[in-house]
Amino acid sequence: MDSVSFRPATADDADLLFSWVNDAKVRKNSFSSDDISYEEHIQWFSRVLLSDDTEIFLYLVNEEPVGQVRLKYDDETATISYSIAAKFRGQGLGKRM
Repeated sequence: MDSVSFRPATADDADLLFSWVNDAKVRKNSFSSDDISYEEHIQWFSRVLLSDDTEIFLYLVNEEPVGQVRLKYDDETATISYSIAAKFRGQGLGKRM
């Protein structure tokens, strides 16, 4: 059986998350469908890492990052967004995550 876990995203994950964020299916299903430049991503990601109201976690299968989940807190609720890397789609990982 596969080992699954989560870990908080770190600054070292910026490039990995950027490689996932502009995937056509990710953009289609995002709150904003516009492509994101590397500069915009780095600025946004840096702010999020310092934020008290947003958390990003990497979803790992057998210690390999396969997706991400983001929680944006607003008072007593949270908005959840998530994605699975293209090469891992179709395996039911989003449902497991």
